[in-house]
Amino acid sequence: MPVRHDWFLAPDDASAAAALTPGATSYRTLADTRIDPVAQGGSLDELLTGRSFEQVAADPRWGARLAVGDGGERLVLTVTDALVDALAAADDARLAEVAVPWAATEEFGGAVTPETLRVQLRLLADLARAARRAGGSLYCRVQAGRPS
Repeated sequence: MPVRHDWFLAPDDASAAAALTPGATSYRTLADTRIDPVAQGGSLDELLTGRSFEQVAADPRWGARLAVGDGGERLVLTVTDALVDALAAADDARLAEVAVPWAATEEFGGAVTPETLRVQLRLLADLARAARRAGGSLYCRVQAGRPS
């Protein structure tokens, strides 16, 4: 079953949790990214911040569940502050540099090109910058299946 990953900005965790249902809030959203904040987000965190997998995995904001619905079919997850800050600070050259090894990670299984990820990274970086300017953070709404 396909899984949808909508990355969005929100002012805080409680507000982000309210976004469990698509359309319930008007937060700026990057819809259906196909980027899992835990698996692919973890490897991106490693590549962009230089932290080890162990450091990322020990971060309490790495994929922490803020809201759960439909028996786990819908979730709102946190994104680490280190990743949000690194995305917000990265320029296009740094994003292009990271896209190459990120595309080669086993989490993508060869199904995506560095160019595709470079575009996604630019969009995520723009979202991260907007979140930080507003004093908020990034989150991801995960939904099993595609709503009709």
